[in-house]
Amino acid sequence: MNSKRVVITRPMNAQLLDFETKPLKDNDVLVENQFSLISAGTERAGLVGLPNTPGGFPFTPGYSSVGTIIETGKSVKELKEGDKVFVLYGGHAKHSVKDAKFIFKLDIPTVAIHAMASDIPHGSHSPELLKYVFIKLASYSLLGMRRCGLEIGENCVISGLGLLGQFGVYFAKVAGAYPVIAIASQETSLNKAKDFGADYVFSYRQANYEQEIIDLTHKTNLIKGAAVTIETSGEIKALHSALIYAAKQGRISLTGCNRVVNEPLDLYNTIHRKGLFLIGGHEQSRQIFSTKNNFTWRRDYTFIFHHLKSGQLDVSSLISEIHSPEDTTIVYERLANEKDFPLGVVFDWTKC
Repeated sequence: MNSKRVVITRPMNAQLLDFETKPLKDNDVLVENQFSLISAGTERAGLVGLPNTPGGFPFTPGYSSVGTIIETGKSVKELKEGDKVFVLYGGHAKHSVKDAKFIFKLDIPTVAIHAMASDIPHGSHSPELLKYVFIKLASYSLLGMRRCGLEIGENCVISGLGLLGQFGVYFAKVAGAYPVIAIASQETSLNKAKDFGADYVFSYRQANYEQEIIDLTHKTNLIKGAAVTIETSGEIKALHSALIYAAKQGRISLTGCNRVVNEPLDLYNTIHRKGLFLIGGHEQSRQIFSTKNNFTWRRDYTFIFHHLKSGQLDVSSLISEIHSPEDTTIVYERLANEKDFPLGVVFDWTKC
């Protein structure tokens, strides 16, 4: 089948190109995608060729898309034509062929699909599926929270308020953290974090904010510093600060990707003497079976799906822009060059 997909042809260049979908194997499904979500940090890193990216061009970016199954391989039993699904690592493409193990079924009754159509005011042909395009990215924040073993009544700092950080604020609140403290540079991001449940917000630009967090947590939790920090920015300066405001024996999840570490860390004073736990929170660290502090991706997706379906997790404010894939080159030029690329930029594949 002839289709279209986004291709990073060389550093700093993206195009929408034609391709032929591969033939289905017995365990494959063919999905006609309706929406795919840009993961700004990951995709920019690959686009500009940062260290600790796979490297090599050309490649198709994107790991979050939703759509409808239009064909299944003969060995696929749990999925059928017409099912609404989330596709893992399907790329930004009109069609995806994936093994069924990389497909998460969206159990949405038809009556609910029509009811949701008015919830998203962006005028797309299939708005009912749009909110579910965030499932995978939200699961990264949830994994970081689980890895830290957050307990009810502990304080929790969310450092960085892109999509990962906003979801981190939400899950910290759901998990019973108090107070939930959010840090970012942009006022709009800080205000959004309040909407998602942050009790206190601080700006990275604020002088001595690390000490203010230490003083605040001493008042609210009777400990000096953050018990749990979910570091989502991936910036070395933010990690330096997290090591300062962390409480003794505090836990820090590296949820954002620290691809570039261009400053030394004072391991002795900030980690060794304080007894900190610095925890890798990358998706690839997830185990294939559920244990304490680790759910399988499918269990976490199910949890997130129900929060989205019920409306408890409202992502409408996180959707900043919806583009036709025909805008690919312009969108990726902005991603490469704009310091504050918007949250929630989505491709609508019904428009090409």
